[in-house]
Amino acid sequence: MVLQGFAQAMRFLHSFHAQLTVVIKPFIHQVRFIDGFLVDRAAFLTPSPLGCCPPSPPAPPLTLLAWHQWHDRKNTRSRIAMVYHVLSGFFLFALLITIPTPAKAETITIATASNFLQTLKKLQVPFAKKSGDKLTIITGASGALTNQIIHGAPFDVFLSADQKHPQLLVKKGFAIPASLITYAYGRLILWSPDDKLFDPINAVAVLKAGKISSIAIANPALAPYGLAAIQTLRSLNLYSRLSSKIVHGNNIAQTFTMLATGAAPIGFVARSQTTQPPWNTTGSHWLVPDLLYQPIRQTGVIVKASPHQPAAKRFMAFLQSSQAKWIIKLSGYGTE
Repeated sequence: MVLQGFAQAMRFLHSFHAQLTVVIKPFIHQVRFIDGFLVDRAAFLTPSPLGCCPPSPPAPPLTLLAWHQWHDRKNTRSRIAMVYHVLSGFFLFALLITIPTPAKAETITIATASNFLQTLKKLQVPFAKKSGDKLTIITGASGALTNQIIHGAPFDVFLSADQKHPQLLVKKGFAIPASLITYAYGRLILWSPDDKLFDPINAVAVLKAGKISSIAIANPALAPYGLAAIQTLRSLNLYSRLSSKIVHGNNIAQTFTMLATGAAPIGFVARSQTTQPPWNTTGSHWLVPDLLYQPIRQTGVIVKASPHQPAAKRFMAFLQSSQAKWIIKLSGYGTE
């Protein structure tokens, strides 16, 4: 029973850091836990007129006192170090969970209208540096690319030369409505590789004269620049007179090739195509006034079936950045 009582007393001491004073004549024992050690300080009882009573708390031996002071300082340093490491770990963990994880670099496939090919190549490098993503580029007429997307072509982003085709894809459920953006405004130009054929002042007079053998335009059913060319001729009241001389390229890139190789002496192409060397320093050109044709709002959209949605969104955001707009503008397009 005595041992059980003593054990319970020890547990009490350990739990509440209390001190137990026990008188076992001729000693008085002061028992307590210090830093996990059971310490018993004993001293002789001294006589008193009032009977035996404990003296003032006895001073521990100097050796024991020194050991306790050293041990307390050691434990204090250990506790401070432990608290420091715990807090450091906590703040490091908090910092790690608040820092956004770098986006995983991906390769996305861009289906672009032919007129935008060279400009898109210029945008590749700054986009890759900014995002780490890479581009695979497919070109063609906007209408043809639209049909390919409808039939399951594995494109991530579609950059059309107009609004109509991206909106059609959205309407049919093949593109994401919220991703629609106008990334550039196309400009139409009448161009010939012959420096002496016409100048900006007499270009319309040359068309009215009707002495040219043929005039090249992109297929208006597939290419917005071809449609803009037809609108221009109608605005000038020249379509009926020149319609028999019109030859079509499947897209604006093929149309420009027809002119550059001499297959046609004159034609309507995208201004952006004549800003590239060597065509920017040669040939005859007339920048068609905007009022002669409907605005060419070149619109982009993310394909709904794209497996690379995050990278596609990064690319669309980049197209709207000031850096991208500057490159697009230098390439002969209008921007918002």
